[in-house]
Amino acid sequence: MPYLIVEKANKNHRIFRFSSEIKIGRGGDNDIILCDHGDSSISRNHMYIRAKRGGGYVLLDTSSNGTYIKGKPVKECFLADGLKFTINDYSFTFIDSSANRAHKETGAGKKRVKKVEALYLDDDKTICTSTSHQSLEEKFKLKRELLEAGVIVENETMLTVFMDLKEISKINVPVLLAGEPGTGREIVSRTLHNLSENDGDFVPLNASAFPEVFFERELFGSGEGKSQNARNKPGKLEMAGNGTLFLDEIGDMSLALQGRLLRFMEDRKVTGPGDTKQRKISLRLVTATNRDLRAMMENGEFLGDLYQRLACVTLNIPPLRERKEDIIPLANFFLGQYAKEYKVTVKKLSADAERMLIAAEWPDNVSELKKVLLNAVLRSNGSVLNAADLPLTSEEFGSETMRIRPDQVWSMEEMEKRQIIKALEQSNGVKLKAAKILGISRDTLYKKIKKYRIQTTPLDV
Repeated sequence: MPYLIVEKANKNHRIFRFSSEIKIGRGGDNDIILCDHGDSSISRNHMYIRAKRGGGYVLLDTSSNGTYIKGKPVKECFLADGLKFTINDYSFTFIDSSANRAHKETGAGKKRVKKVEALYLDDDKTICTSTSHQSLEEKFKLKRELLEAGVIVENETMLTVFMDLKEISKINVPVLLAGEPGTGREIVSRTLHNLSENDGDFVPLNASAFPEVFFERELFGSGEGKSQNARNKPGKLEMAGNGTLFLDEIGDMSLALQGRLLRFMEDRKVTGPGDTKQRKISLRLVTATNRDLRAMMENGEFLGDLYQRLACVTLNIPPLRERKEDIIPLANFFLGQYAKEYKVTVKKLSADAERMLIAAEWPDNVSELKKVLLNAVLRSNGSVLNAADLPLTSEEFGSETMRIRPDQVWSMEEMEKRQIIKALEQSNGVKLKAAKILGISRDTLYKKIKKYRIQTTPLDV
């Protein structure tokens, strides 16, 4: 059974399933209603997709405004799996791996699914449907399922991302995750893999972690090499098999490697090291980037055809500073993990520590939150973490790591002064030891003590 993935101005998507026919247009008698508040660029009965007797599906445009494929208007077109077309600023992706098989396999002869889902445009200019707003019971159930899998979500926007994942998991389409580093893109992709229940493994690979020649070997594998260790090493594509391959920082790939990946996306075949036969695999490819791939396409830095292949569904992962509801639940989850891992007393956050964590902007997102909490757990004594225990100003995390707004809790200078005093207390006034606790040099510590006029003992080792 085929699907249509529909996006409005690249802001959101919805998935529609049908059997033998589906109608699209502005009028209320369509299966997918493109409601643009009277926009005349979309016809009342714009186009439809219909199953052919000989097998597959055909697009038929009945409008005077046009349906476009790669910027060119079309009136009639056979729809191959993965083909994209546009109507105004709506983008459609046709998904049906059986499109080229016998017509009887596509559900011809069955009663057409009428009124699949009405598609409307809300005030935020994003796609929404009558089923897009989940009930509180469904949200609670999803949050409980995620919690059991070790995924903490309270923020509504982030919860919507995981709701979309449940829908996407039903069909094997590529997914592009857009968002800043450290937002949990790998966790999102791993969750999609688990929801999909694929037979293969989840295999992550970061495009920015290797020089180009080594990344190519990691992705595609290496055959006979000069060294013994270089022989017959399978690539991550082959290792993922029928599972999920997560390619992080896809925007860092060279054009040459993008071309190789595009060829794989077109035929889905790999040749194992030392083998002459190609093997077809049906892995799901999930990619992620914090770069603007559309701008890179315009500058000739990213292949347009590859982008179209990878971005069947695009999910935007919000940064932690926009998910304030998630900060304290995440912090408590990490504290529990660290207590088990390092066999220390379970730490609890004081009210002032919670306020400080919420007030921070977290430029490095969840990964930075984890580092700060781990550092605090290993340095602190007792079961309660106070604001002064949080290493928010040490050079270990950079002076700009935590950008506290001036209307929140303390200034950076006050936090730094408190941190230094705390370190001096823990080291019994031994400045070299205090400097090591803070992660700064002894000379830097002396300068800060002088700057903040902190009273100290002359003891120094």
